Amino acid sequence: MSDPCEMPRAECIEKLATLAAARREDSLKLDRILRHLEGNGRDGLLVRVDRLEQAEQRRSWLVRVIAAAVVGLIAKTMFWR
Repeated sequence: MSDPCEMPRAECIEKLATLAAARREDSLKLDRILRHLEGNGRDGLLVRVDRLEQAEQRRSWLVRVIAAAVVGLIAKTMFWR
């Protein structure tokens, strides 16, 4: 590529217009991505993933409680004769 100072004015203007159009397209894409992540009046992906993580933590806790209860019942039946 040649030195930008040696470029004709029309070519410089054309390149600037191309860059401005690409920036607008990128801005629109970024807006769409943010709308999906944050939600737009609805729950976004961030909230939904957080809810899934919380549900998994509750499920894991419940499985441990049930396992401890089962182990306790087995121990009670084995030693309580």
